[in-house]
Amino acid sequence: MTTRAQTPRTTHRSAGGLCMVGAALLTVLAVTEIGSAVGPPVPGIDPWMGLAALGIVLTGAGVLETARARLAGPGPLATTGAVVALLGTLVFVVAHVLAFLDGSRSDSPIFPVGQVLQAVGMVVLGIAVLWGHRWTGPGRVTPLVCGLYPVLVLIPVFAVSGAPNFVAIAGYGLTWLAFGAALASTRTDETPLPEGIHRS
Repeated sequence: MTTRAQTPRTTHRSAGGLCMVGAALLTVLAVTEIGSAVGPPVPGIDPWMGLAALGIVLTGAGVLETARARLAGPGPLATTGAVVALLGTLVFVVAHVLAFLDGSRSDSPIFPVGQVLQAVGMVVLGIAVLWGHRWTGPGRVTPLVCGLYPVLVLIPVFAVSGAPNFVAIAGYGLTWLAFGAALASTRTDETPLPEGIHRS
């Protein structure tokens, strides 16, 4: 029985760190707004949206590294998940930037489009990660959690309340914080397993 050496990757740590910074920013932004009244959107610069856009951009580093390092394995499932997740992240960022420049656009329909695309992409990517067995340890479930949380919590809460729920948004940030931490600490094999063989 041959044991393959597992090594920490500098890119894992860097991308995971960026993801954690972005997620922490999103979480702090949400926590500072918990309990505040949400009024109608108003014109003008909205710094909250600008900082949120930055946070979302930084979390995208985790998705990019997962795809680049093939932590979800090769194949169409991993590729599709990463592409859709990154597309959703881009749309989500654009929505926040537009709302940053003009606060009256904070209820733009672009927001749910970006959120849904990102969630679907992360669910597919998360399934590919679990199926591929290249990402070891309990942290490998975090991409799937990042995808399921908006579907099971964030989107339904928004739909029921008809307004942003900052407790739910804080939870969203925490899921990405866990993803970044897991990515930063994960170890992957230097040598891939032969085709058709999976790790347990």
